[in-house]
Amino acid sequence: MHSTKRHLCLLADTRETCVDVLRTHRLVHAPVAVRPEPVPAEVQPSQSALSPAPTPKASPVASKCTAAPSPKLDAPAPNKAPEPTGPTFDFDQLKIDSSGKISEIFGEMFEVQDNFYRQVRMPEPPLLLADRITGLDAVAGSMGKGTIWSESDVEADRWFMHQGHMPAGIMIESGQADLMLISYLGVDFTNRGERIYRLLGCELTYHGGLPKTGELLKYDIHMDGHATQGEVRLMFFHSDCRVDGEVRLSVRKGQAGFFTDAELADSDGCLWTPEEQEIVAHPRLDAPHLLSAKTDFTVEDVRAYADGRPWRCFGEGFEMCKPHTRTPRIQNGPMLLLGDVTGLNSSGGPWGRGYAKSTLDITP
Repeated sequence: MHSTKRHLCLLADTRETCVDVLRTHRLVHAPVAVRPEPVPAEVQPSQSALSPAPTPKASPVASKCTAAPSPKLDAPAPNKAPEPTGPTFDFDQLKIDSSGKISEIFGEMFEVQDNFYRQVRMPEPPLLLADRITGLDAVAGSMGKGTIWSESDVEADRWFMHQGHMPAGIMIESGQADLMLISYLGVDFTNRGERIYRLLGCELTYHGGLPKTGELLKYDIHMDGHATQGEVRLMFFHSDCRVDGEVRLSVRKGQAGFFTDAELADSDGCLWTPEEQEIVAHPRLDAPHLLSAKTDFTVEDVRAYADGRPWRCFGEGFEMCKPHTRTPRIQNGPMLLLGDVTGLNSSGGPWGRGYAKSTLDITP
């Protein structure tokens, strides 16, 4: 068994929270992709996902994709969702996509990749957060553009729920069907098990509150184009998540790449420094009503806070929380992703607005 550690630096900011989306393992940095000027290309007609695309002459391994993405995204109007079209896939079929033979759902054309050790897939449960695909408009194996529609149910007994709501990170990750779309477009005909998907970046905007029990999330995800930078293939996409017809979350300027193990090992990881973050220059900062005398917290302390027992976590002075019936708390159970916390300082960090570091042991 191998163990790795993840360090989380928590920097308080009154304006925004920076979220790094983790698809698999870790977010890595690759050379910044510069969107090339658009190249005129023939628009291919939509084709059913279950109808085979023209078979390549010699091998289904595609040549380098050099079609450039349009710098202007053809995004739908904020309150007008594009209607799903094409084939649909239920949850059992999504589980096949996550760990079975993809050719069973995509057709004979994809048999060539059934034995590849690594493929672009939907995550396996419990991280398979899409419950169904309600449409797929793309040409199989074309490495062109396309759209996929998915739905996710917000139910009270789902493992990720927190006080009747879906957490922000789970809401983002539920729009994971771009993986299925790029797979259907044929990216593994070129990857051949040697290159794997990594999200490089995107711009996220929340347009409302967190999804609550009983709501249905509807995602429309659009592949805008492709490019290559050296041997690295890049894809560009955008998406919208709607609840009752209203946009609740939008993703723009989405970029992902496909990398070899050597390229990942040679990367610099997450390139971000707080000093470069844009912040509100003179925000309203209310003074803490009470400060804990502790600066370091064990896993047991953190779990007590998640259980709704802040007096056990923060110590003397927090006994006044004992009669509370809805004590503020962080997520618990499988969603408790903090380990030991050290260096808690309410006026620390580069902005003087708070700092803490958490170390979590991860055993695959």
